[in-house]
Amino acid sequence: MEGWTFAHEPRPLGPPPPWDYAAPARTLLAQAGGVLDMGTGGGEVLAELLAGFGGKAVATEAWPPNVAVAARRLAAAGARVVHCSSLDLPFADAAFDLVLNRHEELDPAGVARVLRPGGRVPTQQIHPGYGD
Repeated sequence: MEGWTFAHEPRPLGPPPPWDYAAPARTLLAQAGGVLDMGTGGGEVLAELLAGFGGKAVATEAWPPNVAVAARRLAAAGARVVHCSSLDLPFADAAFDLVLNRHEELDPAGVARVLRPGGRVPTQQIHPGYGD
């Protein structure tokens, strides 16, 4: 497997959400000097978001096969990938202006620790019962 594939479009379970994750993420990224993307998968979404970004970009990924895929994909954008759990972030305190988290588990205290004062955390969490 080489990252996520979007070749097959599954049938939606319901109407699309009334909001867009990428739009506010792009807006916040334009104002950030350092960004962390938690649970980047194969780096597909982050690679698109980083177009034109000139700051420090780091992504985490816990699933070993995706680490190498994401590292290859994100190298062109100047981002590095760290193999770690999103619940145990191995970064210095106040290291990032922006923490992106789309569908990834998170520990609020851990995220707050790596976020600079005034930083932002857009997230798109899915309710555990979604689709039941």
